Amino acid sequence: MRTPRSVTLIKLLAVTALAGSLVGVESCEEALNPIPPTAEQILQYDNTAKSNVRNAVSIFEACYADTQNYVYCVNNQAVRDLGVIPNGITSPGYSLTATSKSGTSFTAKRDASPPRGMTYTCSAPGKGGCTAAGTW
Repeated sequence: MRTPRSVTLIKLLAVTALAGSLVGVESCEEALNPIPPTAEQILQYDNTAKSNVRNAVSIFEACYADTQNYVYCVNNQAVRDLGVIPNGITSPGYSLTATSKSGTSFTAKRDASPPRGMTYTCSAPGKGGCTAAGTW
């Protein structure tokens, strides 16, 4: 007479390990071949970067109101938290750049010479949140 077969703990662990490894292979494949972002997502990434630059401009202007010198504003932690890189800092002017997840860089530049206006440029003209003229 045969005894009824039962699932042993070893068999159960082997099946679980096999299933887990298959899930792991699928996850690796997705990581190696990510789905490219949609045009809407690229625009969202770009808008976030532009917003971060605008916020950094506000922080720099508030810092200038307190110190009367943009050089003192370079190490502002709030600007760094936005992922914005200050560069070209002089007492009368500055340049702030953020790069979106799409790879496009957005820059706001305060002119050092009168009339001390702002210029807004981007690195990918005609793509995402960047106009064909390379401005935003």
